[in-house]
Amino acid sequence: MCPRRSRALREVPLTSRQIGRGRTVLMTRASSPLIAAATVVSALMTTAPSHASEALRNLDGRWRGPDFEILIDVERLLVNTDPAKPFGREPLVVKNIAGSWVTFSVGAQTFFALVEDDTLQLVRPGRDGTRMLARVP
Repeated sequence: MCPRRSRALREVPLTSRQIGRGRTVLMTRASSPLIAAATVVSALMTTAPSHASEALRNLDGRWRGPDFEILIDVERLLVNTDPAKPFGREPLVVKNIAGSWVTFSVGAQTFFALVEDDTLQLVRPGRDGTRMLARVP
């Protein structure tokens, strides 16, 4: 890497066809984790055991409880936890899938989620206990 380039930039190959031609693209380090997470989730949904992909598919949608609402878009890896800002989205980072339990984080918040039928049990460690949310059609 050229010493004149910023340390925040690195070269990342595009596709196998373009690698043969020696082409590369510059990418900031800040975008790398999001792209890596998107790759992991898409790989999980297509090649992982069925329980992992099913757990993620079940998590997708809008969930509402008496005092909390969350919109989870698994396909785009985005989450909205503030209904007052309907277009505000934050990146969804899937940390672990164990059976029907999915551990994910949104910003600095970590969530443990269990979906059963149209009910979502949502736990935030160190917070206000378990929230029971219902799927909004």
